[in-house]
Amino acid sequence: MAKARVKKSAASRGAGTTKRPRLEPSSFVINPIYKDTKFAENVRSDLNEKLPFPHWQLSNFLEVDPSVIERVEKELIEYPAWHRKENDLYSLLQTPDLQTLDAAKYPAITGFRQFLYNEMREWLANVSGIELLPQVDSTGSCYATTDCLLPHSDQLFSVRSWHSVAEVIGEENCPRLSINGWFHTNRPIQPHIRPPLVRPKITPQGEVDLSSFFSAQVLNENSEKSMGEVFKSSSELLIKDSFQKAFHDEILLAMGSGNWIERGPVNKRWMAEYNIDDVSDGCVAKFVQALRSETMMTFVKKVTGSEYEEILIEPHTTLRIYRLTHGCYTVLGDEDAEQYMKDGLSADFWVRDFQLCFFVRSNLHEAFLQFYFGKSNWNEDAGGEVVYIKKDVEEPILRCPPTVGAMAIVRRDKDVFPFLKYVNHYAKPDPIYVIALSVYGLISSKDNDVQESTNAESSGEKAQMQSLA
Repeated sequence: MAKARVKKSAASRGAGTTKRPRLEPSSFVINPIYKDTKFAENVRSDLNEKLPFPHWQLSNFLEVDPSVIERVEKELIEYPAWHRKENDLYSLLQTPDLQTLDAAKYPAITGFRQFLYNEMREWLANVSGIELLPQVDSTGSCYATTDCLLPHSDQLFSVRSWHSVAEVIGEENCPRLSINGWFHTNRPIQPHIRPPLVRPKITPQGEVDLSSFFSAQVLNENSEKSMGEVFKSSSELLIKDSFQKAFHDEILLAMGSGNWIERGPVNKRWMAEYNIDDVSDGCVAKFVQALRSETMMTFVKKVTGSEYEEILIEPHTTLRIYRLTHGCYTVLGDEDAEQYMKDGLSADFWVRDFQLCFFVRSNLHEAFLQFYFGKSNWNEDAGGEVVYIKKDVEEPILRCPPTVGAMAIVRRDKDVFPFLKYVNHYAKPDPIYVIALSVYGLISSKDNDVQESTNAESSGEKAQMQSLA
């Protein structure tokens, strides 16, 4: 994503050379109407009574000369230490804590921060009736187009809050610029942590004819050998044109009229999932049966170069179907990472937009396949990619973008965790449908045990899927 180009105010565009005076905290004054005793009583009442939570938007809160605000904006724009921050939860540019600023170079911001420390903190403690600590955090944040902060709780340490920043959809040179932060309390925090979403594991059964679904390119012996060689060296693979066209067209039509269920909670995920239990016949039911078959398990074993654990009588699988549309995402929590660690190594498959994607997770692993169906590809910056992060590695080790007509295959170690990147407004109106299959109980062959999953995993570099046309 391109670095935000911050639009400067009229004051910042001037070429004046007059040295500006240092600002004092008195430059910022709270509007007297918000200091009224009756106002404080109303706030305290709302804190106890408003459901699901109290919220205030205070217009004209500050009595301050507009030129002072312009100088704060100018100093913030010209501050050199903006850093790009991006993960499953947010994407934005941010400064370090503003207490690190040189007061001589940034007098306007320093004056505002002193206002937060003193008058603002005292006012907030008075109207809310909550004792606030001397600590005040403040940073500058800049959200350019497609940037956002997903719904989440900051119920950590001495902070309690649920909040989000909606996706910015304006022009790239007109970002959302703010100073934001926290006032701290000494009240004990008891975060509520939801258990991770654990899907039922199904034991594969029966033999099926996979040629009814997959193209000859996927199933012929030479292709399987080629896929195995690529996968052995990189632990991930993207296979284009993976499906029979007639099957693709049929399942795409069925998806468009299927029964979709919205999944939350919003601090963990927002997406629509196909109700698999509600389908007993038709092309979707037949494909689900095929993916849960012993025949499919044999295919997975060949492509990944793995065997199934001897202790297990049979491998087991989980399967879900979800729809990519504007606003979809998942967010990782510590509880999710712990569940992935328990599940062990995996091979993950996806089907998306007429393409099959396959990613295997040492010792036991999970084969993760994704199958993609849709009318056309999206803009590459639209999001919707499955991003793999590794414990103690700063950068993602792999990005698997939604690619029409491909099957993705990825090897995933137990300390590698996937999330779905937020789908932004660049996404097309037509959705992309994804069938995600995880196969558990796999054990790497000797050759796979002694090599690293990817060069990117050890170096921390971002990797893209290896494509097999």
